[in-house]
Amino acid sequence: MMPPPKLLRLAGLGLLAGAVGYLLLGQGPRGVDTGAGGLDAWELPAYAPPATAEAEAIWRRRHPWGGAGSEADIVPGAAAAVRQPRPAVIGVAIEGQRALALFVLPGQPLLRLPVGAELPGGGRVTAIAPTAVEWTDADGGAHRQELLAASASRAQTGSDP
Repeated sequence: MMPPPKLLRLAGLGLLAGAVGYLLLGQGPRGVDTGAGGLDAWELPAYAPPATAEAEAIWRRRHPWGGAGSEADIVPGAAAAVRQPRPAVIGVAIEGQRALALFVLPGQPLLRLPVGAELPGGGRVTAIAPTAVEWTDADGGAHRQELLAASASRAQTGSDP
């Protein structure tokens, strides 16, 4: 099957226009002179590493990645006793009819504590609700951690995020 003559004429005109444009506009960009002062003369700049000895000493003293540093490492003249890490609440679990607060401490297994239970290092769990846990620390300071409060309020109102 042969293409229609009109299509052949259009294709021919397109080729002719391309050839004329090539002849008028030239063959492309000219080459780059790489003689004296060209690309061959370029060199990588000199690099002097910064002096980081002082910063590195501070970095190691402060244990930035959660190491158990001592107070004496951070504040000169402070007691060398290591502070007990504070427990972090991660949730609430229901076991039978009682609620348990879920705490984590570095290097220890998950703690599942009911109301009135003592926390490691002092303190006590004082209240557990489906979306909040309250406890006191060893110094008697009260703490409250809200859990999924935004999700619970959306579920009650029926609105989406």
